[in-house]
Amino acid sequence: MKALENLLRGTLCFTLCLIAGFVTYKVVSADPMKTYESVSEDLKIDAFNDWSIEFAPGKEIAEVCKTLGGASNHPTLSGLAVFTKKTVMLSDNKVSAANSVMHEFGHVLDYESGWISRTEEWAEIYKAEKKALRSYAQSSPEEFFADVYSNLALNDRPERTPRATEFVLSVISKR
Repeated sequence: MKALENLLRGTLCFTLCLIAGFVTYKVVSADPMKTYESVSEDLKIDAFNDWSIEFAPGKEIAEVCKTLGGASNHPTLSGLAVFTKKTVMLSDNKVSAANSVMHEFGHVLDYESGWISRTEEWAEIYKAEKKALRSYAQSSPEEFFADVYSNLALNDRPERTPRATEFVLSVISKR
């Protein structure tokens, strides 16, 4: 975990996209390491160490998303997982959203687990529980998976999605 801790340490911050549905984000201190340290060790996977973190303006992150074929129509993004580069991009704005950090790590977990969010089992869970989370999480099984992981990691009412939470915990336990 040292590599990841070193990448996160410092005073760089992330932006909070004030888009409908994002208003439930927890805003944390300017030190992103505090977000990561607050997550229980049993919810972190070794594969996180293989990823790097880059900080960039939210507008640049949105452009990268579009370049990669992403469906984002937002002018700025608070985070993006770039799988081809094993890089998590986070906004360098001066407001930190814990949910953005852990949401992107949810995408990393999904990717490193062989796109578990694209399985039939996950599709059934997504269909049954997606309405329990914000509208952005409802947009696709992948976004739902990332939000479920974020809610679990931050202990942000994971009981809203009991089947999804149990599923994500089982994915982590196999890592």
